[in-house]
Amino acid sequence: HGKRQKGTHSSITEDRIAKLEEVGFVWDASEHAGKQLDEAAWNDRYDELVDFKKTKGHCRVPVRYKANPQLGTWVQTQRRAHGKRQKG
Repeated sequence: HGKRQKGTHSSITEDRIAKLEEVGFVWDASEHAGKQLDEAAWNDRYDELVDFKKTKGHCRVPVRYKANPQLGTWVQTQRRAHGKRQKG
């Protein structure tokens, strides 16, 4: 669709574009997928944090947590986001 708008040759016709748009076709799926993936990933990390607390008794996940590096990074990101929010 983007190629056709810019004048570059594309195999998609205006009719096909219209049909896809009639059913709510999303042209930039990365934007929507990204939000869904972000939400799913956040929930996954949250569940991992809950499990971490059950086994360790606290939520002080090290940034470089060898058993789950993604969790360590996620916890750091949450702390930074909270700090930014507190500062306004």
